[in-house]
Amino acid sequence: MAGFGPNTLRRVVKMGGGWIPVFSTQCQDPLAGKQTRLETLGEDQKKLRSHEEELEKRKTTISAIGLLPERRYIDYLIEHEIDRMILSVPNEDPEIAEDYISRYERVIEEFI
Repeated sequence: MAGFGPNTLRRVVKMGGGWIPVFSTQCQDPLAGKQTRLETLGEDQKKLRSHEEELEKRKTTISAIGLLPERRYIDYLIEHEIDRMILSVPNEDPEIAEDYISRYERVIEEFI
């Protein structure tokens, strides 16, 4: 379940099982006010874990989306014990898609 905020986090634990915080490194008007702030990730996780304990639920899987596969973001996600980083690839042009995949591969290889 994607989203942010106290009601979303409680709903994720109660009905979901997985949380997808949506991040953005660039301001995108359609998503303004609908994204998780990178700076609040630790605080959001504490709330999530508190809801798990309160509702006696298992640990929620966290899959981050919207961040570029750059070392600083990957390190931040590792530091916060995020389970996954979901990457997007544009699909309008196969050559552009291949370029993205190649760049992602080079960055990911550093962590394998």
